[in-house]
Amino acid sequence: MTTAADPNAPLMRRAMRLLRRPFRGRRPEGTAPAPTSEPFVEPFVFTRLAPNVACRLDEIPSETTRGERHYLYRHFSSFWSGAYDVVEIGPFLGGTSRAIALGMLHNPRRRSGTVLRTFDRFRDYFDVPRLASFLAPMIASGALSAEDFESLGDRAPFLDIFRRIHDSQDYAECLVPSDDGVPDLPEQESSGHWMTLPAGFVTDSVFIDGCKSWYGTKAFMRRIASAAIPGSMFLFQDYGWYTCFWLGAFVQAFRDRFEPIGNVDNTYVFRLERPLTIAEIEARFPDSPEQCGATRLSELLEARIAEATERQDDFGRIRHTLHLAAALAYVDRKDEAREVLRSAERLQGIDPHRGVIEAAWRAPTYTPTGTVTLGR
Repeated sequence: MTTAADPNAPLMRRAMRLLRRPFRGRRPEGTAPAPTSEPFVEPFVFTRLAPNVACRLDEIPSETTRGERHYLYRHFSSFWSGAYDVVEIGPFLGGTSRAIALGMLHNPRRRSGTVLRTFDRFRDYFDVPRLASFLAPMIASGALSAEDFESLGDRAPFLDIFRRIHDSQDYAECLVPSDDGVPDLPEQESSGHWMTLPAGFVTDSVFIDGCKSWYGTKAFMRRIASAAIPGSMFLFQDYGWYTCFWLGAFVQAFRDRFEPIGNVDNTYVFRLERPLTIAEIEARFPDSPEQCGATRLSELLEARIAEATERQDDFGRIRHTLHLAAALAYVDRKDEAREVLRSAERLQGIDPHRGVIEAAWRAPTYTPTGTVTLGR
């Protein structure tokens, strides 16, 4: 963590200017501040959170990093407009939900009645033993009881557990969970109960941690397109994770809409400059990587690599290189994927990434039906 005297503190001030820069001229009703063309800020730099807040953000087991959760609290307590509901996809036990909702609660600009609408498939997620391993620290600390866990039954639906974790908290008024995710394949659209938003719903903040597939990303973006106003912040939690090439591909497909703002670990933040439309999503982002094709996938991800290189974002440059390998392996161009991974191993600054590169050699990505294997 950094202190207020940290020499990198100007990065944080630049981020704040990007997020708060005033709109010049009359702002149309129902829109957020206009985007700017100021350069990418990488990474965000923060002062230390108060101990009582930090402790709460670290209590719930989460697949996000400590830095990511602390950033979410900062974002929603300091940068969020407070004017519109927030949308989250993929909260799991709600470590990120707590960070967002607590930040909303502590934001002096929060308009009465605004909430975090969080969506997930709170069922058939993990088997009971794996879910038990996540819940064990909370049971040990007394935050949950053994009876809470035993109530899950054999299929491990855990919306009730989620509510027991959060309903007694001061931010509970800000949190509305829904047992609805997004489909991973087009054919699932008609065979399940999926995420929906109310008619006329408007948001200016979207946290994405539940788009775990190419089509899941498309399905979510179709649902959020009409709700997200210009100036909306899109926070992609898995953007930097080596398997999730579809997030970078989507951003690049709509690079004329998404302005990069900054990152913390794998979470990258973009501002929506102009609205997305369902028709454009259909035209620019097909239903599968196979339909997109190896040539187009390479174009999209090579553009991400080039942009990260230009802005001296070494983390993004290396991870997008792994994304290119993952995408090629996904569409069965495995020899090309191996060449990309070999080139990644020669990149400057690769040492902190060697663990994920070794993992990528074994399994660079996954499909809705299984793991994509590779091998040297």
